Amino acid sequence: MLVESNALQVRSGIPTTLTARLYTAAQARQIDRMAIDHWGFDGYALMERAGAAAFSYLNQRWPDAARIAVVCGTGNNGGDGFVVARLAHEAGLAVTVVLVGSRGRIHGEASQALACYKAAGGTIAESWDPIDSADLIVDGLLGTGFVGELRPEHQRIIDAINTLETPVVSLDVPSGLNADTGMPQPVAVRAALTITFIVPKQGMDTGSGPDHFGNVVLAGLELPAGLVQTEQPSAVRLQLDRLRLDWPARNKNCHKGQFGHVMVVGGSQGYAGAGVLAAESALRAGAGLVTLAAHSSAVQAALVRCPALMTTDLADRGALTQYLSDADVLVVGPGLGTDTAAQSVLAMALALGKPTVLDADALSLLAEHSEGLPELPPTTIMTPHPGEAARLLGTGTDRVNQDRYAAVSELAQRWQANIVLKGCGSLVTDPSERPVGVCIYGNPGMATAGMGDVLAGLLGALLAQGLPPRQAAEFGVCVHAKAADLATERCGKVSLLPTDLFEHFARAGLG
Repeated sequence: MLVESNALQVRSGIPTTLTARLYTAAQARQIDRMAIDHWGFDGYALMERAGAAAFSYLNQRWPDAARIAVVCGTGNNGGDGFVVARLAHEAGLAVTVVLVGSRGRIHGEASQALACYKAAGGTIAESWDPIDSADLIVDGLLGTGFVGELRPEHQRIIDAINTLETPVVSLDVPSGLNADTGMPQPVAVRAALTITFIVPKQGMDTGSGPDHFGNVVLAGLELPAGLVQTEQPSAVRLQLDRLRLDWPARNKNCHKGQFGHVMVVGGSQGYAGAGVLAAESALRAGAGLVTLAAHSSAVQAALVRCPALMTTDLADRGALTQYLSDADVLVVGPGLGTDTAAQSVLAMALALGKPTVLDADALSLLAEHSEGLPELPPTTIMTPHPGEAARLLGTGTDRVNQDRYAAVSELAQRWQANIVLKGCGSLVTDPSERPVGVCIYGNPGMATAGMGDVLAGLLGALLAQGLPPRQAAEFGVCVHAKAADLATERCGKVSLLPTDLFEHFARAGLG
């Protein structure tokens, strides 16, 4: 049985100066090209560094691996694979290289790497069969240059690799995965470890990226920091230790009026729980006062669950108008419904121009009736899941999921609002030119009803306590996801409930 070593630190081991900065595949290639054309680096020397770094990492992680299969394509990713194969062969390991594609298509540095491998006594297998008996598979099939859909030959070998229980190490990017979006095209290698070169790729933390990249280490190839910084990152990984620095400490001499009044508008008949969850979340996240406007059937349940709430009946328009006027921040949508009465309530809320979180049914109403609603306040945060995002963009959910970065940016521009596109690796952006923020926390246990309601209330509380909308969105998304991670330590992922997050808000960053 192949033994894994714990000596290799992944993800958190990426150098701090580069951890937060994510880049597109085109930017990574541009940095590589600049290193060669303008900084005097030799292209083959960089390939040697990449292969040597990869071999060192895999040797640390699987020190007992004696038989290694290296699957190489005909481009530079295959060239990196040839270097790994040569070094493994020279170290006395049993190495099998499987070449996918014609040797005549191998040029440049990759051709040089293949020649060096063969000069060292390496051979090319005649079929794919040897990968079945390997202790470890190295994926050098396709790199960041891959675009479009896989050719049938590539798809077949990726499917074959994924059916095996053998651990896979991918070089730079798991083959078949779009490095920018984190989505397979239509399949991709599921790596146990990906050794990514020069810069982290923006698709590694969102969509299907985490399922395919596996653990990630960065091999910077000893390029100068100044060279990497010539490219502005396309996205940044949101990190709680940095975001927490802007969270103000409370003075001992304070009172509830200093921490804002949040009004949650939702919880229609049959959907009372959504409004209650959002309202309690706002209180748990530090809002000084929270009012829940909900269907009368929800009011008693809300007070039993959380007696610190103030409540009013959605149907009492006089009281609703007064509470909306008194509140500092509005959270509209959790369980609100989508009938004409709900549309009227949304219009009332938007007309006030206050900092507003729009979630759930409010987003559906906005998508269907935008022409009849007031303009969004500039301090609005919208929190769509992919289905809601698709409705807001007038497209299909598949299109949103295929390129979450494009979708979140389009939403911000179209609605001129701060956007949280929820999902694995939630994305945060606004209409400015700042890089998209990527949440690196969270787990599959969050895929349950009510999680979004808790997030909406949390964001409302952060706005009420004075954080600007983009900052509140980034911090709130990370606190929410980190609290879910902490909660799983006790209840696991399958049994995780939205209310389990509340007791972990403090440890996640609000304490």
